[in-house]
Amino acid sequence: MPWPIAWHTISSKICWYTVVSVMRERHVREKAEASGTVSVSRKRANQR
Repeated sequence: MPWPIAWHTISSKICWYTVVSVMRERHVREKAEASGTVSVSRKRANQR
């Protein structure tokens, strides 16, 4: 695989992953504000 193509795929994957993680963080934060932060932190610990 030529380097430009490989780098483009890697960078696009990183960009997509960043967007997904940011949206997930926002969703978790909204849930935390809606219903106590204890259950959300427990869920976050289970995900990792």
